[in-house]
Amino acid sequence: MMNKRKARRRINLVSAENAIQAAGYADQIGLSLNKHVTISWEHAQCIGRVQEIQGSFLERFSKWIRYYGGIPTYVWSIENGPVLGHHSHIFCHIPLDLARGFKKMVPAWIDGDVDQDGATKTFKVTTIKYGAGVNRLNRLKGVMRYVLKGLEEDAALLLGIEPSYDKAGIVTGKRIGTSENIGRAARNKSLAKNDA
Repeated sequence: MMNKRKARRRINLVSAENAIQAAGYADQIGLSLNKHVTISWEHAQCIGRVQEIQGSFLERFSKWIRYYGGIPTYVWSIENGPVLGHHSHIFCHIPLDLARGFKKMVPAWIDGDVDQDGATKTFKVTTIKYGAGVNRLNRLKGVMRYVLKGLEEDAALLLGIEPSYDKAGIVTGKRIGTSENIGRAARNKSLAKNDA
């Protein structure tokens, strides 16, 4: 029997919680998700499955950050909205001294035509600023709410997120994920180690 990929209309609660916990864990281990990269694969005229195209991008990014002694740390989400078409939001940790180089490298990691002219750009890199004290994670919470706009209704209600299904669109295959170092297995291993 052939394994058919499902069209994912919504992000389920388990996947949403994994992404939220991964973002918090990244901050706890000193790898705060301080950059937000948005890439329109459709605008770049990329050919193939979005997960594979994005995977190639993340693989190139990971090699680059390791070369400079960093650890690839990220949370990603794929959407299919009316303006950008199939696109990714990638929240990643970039050490301050690599920030300028990172922004210069992003276009080289995109398979396709990088067009930064006009209203719709192929990619955008912004900084996620962290506050102080009890407000430290407010901006991160805001960007996580934004990428979770495709949550199932019950999960959205539970997490206090306003769904926007027309902007999130329908995606075939996995919609949201994390790097291994902040994923569920890494967090469970860390928790087990701390409990020992």
